Amino acid sequence: MSLIERAIFVAAHEIQRPGFTGMYQSLVKNQWRSREALQHDQNRQLRRMISFCYNHVPFYKQRFKENSLTPSDIRTVKDLEKVPPTTKDDLLKNKDSTFPQGVNVRYYARTTGGTTGNPLAYRISREDRFLSGALLYRGWSGGGY
Repeated sequence: MSLIERAIFVAAHEIQRPGFTGMYQSLVKNQWRSREALQHDQNRQLRRMISFCYNHVPFYKQRFKENSLTPSDIRTVKDLEKVPPTTKDDLLKNKDSTFPQGVNVRYYARTTGGTTGNPLAYRISREDRFLSGALLYRGWSGGGY
C-alpha cells in the first residue's frame, strides 16, 4: 500500500469511527509488552467479562449456578477449567437466554453460515466490531499491507 493509499485508508476509518487510529496504535504497542503485563490485563478483562455475563446473561448465570460457581471463582484464565464448555447446541437450545438483558448496548445482529447444520444467530457490539477491525489491520500490517 502506498503512502497516499495508507493516508486515505486511515482518514476514512478515522472519519467513520473516531478513535480508530489511537486504538490501532495501542494494539501495535501492545504486542511488545511483557508476558506478565499481558497476562495481568488478560485476567483483569476476563474478570470483567465474567462479571458482566453473570449479571446480565441468564444462560451464563444459570450455568454458573448449576456448577456451584460465582464470578469470584474465576480470577485467571486457568480458572476457566471450572466452567463446562458452551457448545453450539447449548446456544441453539437456549437462544432466548444467551443475549444480555438490562443493558443498552448497540450491536450488530449476525448469523453463522450454517454449513454444519442450523445457522447460529449472534450479536457483536459496535465496540467489539471496531476492535476486531483494528486487530485485523494490525495483523495485516505485520504482513506488510
